[in-house]
Amino acid sequence: MPSDLNQILFPAVMAILALTIISGLWWFFGLFFGQKRLTRSLNMTLLAITLPKAAAAEKEKKNFKELISVMEQFYTSLSNFKEKGFKAFAYGRPLLAMEMAVQHVGEEICFYLACPRRFVQILEKQIHGFFPAADVRATDDYNIFNPQGVSLGSSLVLYRDRVLPIRTYQFMEADPLNEILNTMSKLQIEGEGAAIQILLRPVKNKWRGRALKIAREMQQGKVYDKARIKLEQPWFFKLLNMVDSIISS
Repeated sequence: MPSDLNQILFPAVMAILALTIISGLWWFFGLFFGQKRLTRSLNMTLLAITLPKAAAAEKEKKNFKELISVMEQFYTSLSNFKEKGFKAFAYGRPLLAMEMAVQHVGEEICFYLACPRRFVQILEKQIHGFFPAADVRATDDYNIFNPQGVSLGSSLVLYRDRVLPIRTYQFMEADPLNEILNTMSKLQIEGEGAAIQILLRPVKNKWRGRALKIAREMQQGKVYDKARIKLEQPWFFKLLNMVDSIISS
């Protein structure tokens, strides 16, 4: 009888012990990574970016597609901002925030770039490399919120899968930024503020790999939906399809 009881109690005790260890590790790493993310958020620098009036006037003479193409190259250069080693493990991928804002007092539309402090000098050089006349200065945080007002927020998401192409500036007849600027310029000088924020960070290789695999499947004649479904099938379905293709051949 005792041996039977031991056979029952031992697996139960081991299961409880394993569950306790897993829960403890889960709590520890959650706390560890949470602190690291908080540390990074508190070590960000906000850069205010402006153009002199002469440079702004010269900009208006150019086609908006030429200007956007320069910004496209700047976006491409941001893909080089990556962490390595322990910092990549602890802090994750570095985050950049590009912001366009009007404070709740005033009517000036300002452009900002928030980045980790260790990347400030590198980003300043990158910006001046693409926009030599730009004035880049560290500044204090701004405030778009009216203490006696109401705050509303929204986010934009893609309607379909993110691997699908979106309409880019090459196919637009007018600068889409003008519509946004016109709307923000109609805010009241006092009591109304607004900001548009775009968060950027390097994507994982897994994300790119999925897009490339879908593209290869489509190049072989499959429509998008079938190519996506094939890649998202469980591994045993993929194995069955492989066996079936071998038998059929």
